Amino acid sequence: MPRACVATKCSCLAIPNGLFCGDGLLNCKKGNVYQCGGDGKLSCDYGVRNSCKKCNKLSC
Repeated sequence: MPRACVATKCSCLAIPNGLFCGDGLLNCKKGNVYQCGGDGKLSCDYGVRNSCKKCNKLSC
């Protein structure tokens, strides 16, 4: 069952639409995976992802 994407204040300004790892900046939690919305500003949080914690990438 897929995880729900929870609305967040993490900013994805200058990040292409799609999934990205949070880096601890702009209200994004380091180690969590986010999805950037269509406006290029708001995102939602899928929670912790092992690869984001390990190498700050979607896959290591």
